[in-house]
Amino acid sequence: MGEQGIIGFHDVYKSFGENHVLRGINFDVLPGDVHFILGHSGAGKSVLIKQLVGLLKPDSGQIVFDGEDITAYSEKQFTNLRKRCQFVFQHSTLFDSRSVLENIAMPVRKRFGLGRQQANDAAIDALTKVNAEKYVDVLPTQLGHGLRKRIAIARAIALKPEVVLYDEPTTGLDPVNARRTDRLIRDLADRLKITSVVVSHDLISLRSIADRVTFLNGGFVAFEG
Repeated sequence: MGEQGIIGFHDVYKSFGENHVLRGINFDVLPGDVHFILGHSGAGKSVLIKQLVGLLKPDSGQIVFDGEDITAYSEKQFTNLRKRCQFVFQHSTLFDSRSVLENIAMPVRKRFGLGRQQANDAAIDALTKVNAEKYVDVLPTQLGHGLRKRIAIARAIALKPEVVLYDEPTTGLDPVNARRTDRLIRDLADRLKITSVVVSHDLISLRSIADRVTFLNGGFVAFEG
C-alpha cells in the first residue's frame, strides 16, 4: 500500500430528503498534498468537506482524520479537531468593523492565550507570508476581493493548522487575482507543509497547482488521480 492519508472518506453517504448527494464516496488525502475536489454545482463537494469539520454529519460510512475515526465525534471533540483543520470559506467572512490586523490577532489571542503584542506579531508574520503586511491598519471593506481572500488565508495559517480547507477560493476573482491565489495556496503548502483540500471547479487552478484530484459526479467518485 502507498502512504497513509491524513484524511480518509470511506463509503460516505449523505442525503437531504430525496436528494441523494453522496452515494458511497471513497478516497484519501495524503499529507502535504494540494488535493482538489472537483465537480459540477450540486455534486456534493462542499457537503463532503463540511462533514470533515462537523458542520454536517454523514448518513453512513466513515470519515478518518489522522488515523482516527471522527464520524461520531461530539461537538466538543470537533472543536478540538477544528484547531488542527482551518476552513477558508468562499466569502472571506472577515469582520468589516475591525482592521486587518485585528481580524487575525483576535483569533490568535483566543487560540493560543497570547498577549496583545505577541498576537499582533503573529498576525503580522502571517500577513507577511501572504504579501499583505502593508494592509494591517486597513478595514476589509476598503480592500478588493483578491486581497480579502489573502487576508482570510493569513487568518487561517496564523492558527498553525495541519490542514486548510479552501471552498471555491478563486470564485468571483478576476484572472490575475485567481492565479495569485493559486500560487499562494501552492507556496504555503510547500513552505509550511500544510495539507490543502481545495473545493473548486476551476480547471486552470487544477492544472497549475494540484497534486491529486477527485472528481465527483452523480454522488460518486467519477475519477481520481
